[in-house]
Amino acid sequence: LIVEGHLSHLCEGADKMIVLRLNPSILKDRLEERNYSSSKIQENLEAEALAVCSAEAYDIYGEKTNEIDASDKSVEEIREALKHIDIVY
Repeated sequence: LIVEGHLSHLCEGADKMIVLRLNPSILKDRLEERNYSSSKIQENLEAEALAVCSAEAYDIYGEKTNEIDASDKSVEEIREALKHIDIVY
């Protein structure tokens, strides 16, 4: 079972936690393409720059947390990277 979303790192009991990171300039372009408001774009950019999701995931999951920089990766490359992350019990 995979749980995906901006708040999924707050779910407890996962075998591993993977946080996908994205270069803020790429994130800004994507959010603008989706017609997000400027305040929502700024909020998301600040959260990414400050690694909010990563910090919260590390607080909950510790060494079970992994990060992947998805900025220059295709979906297939991300999927392949996920295969090589060991589950820590």
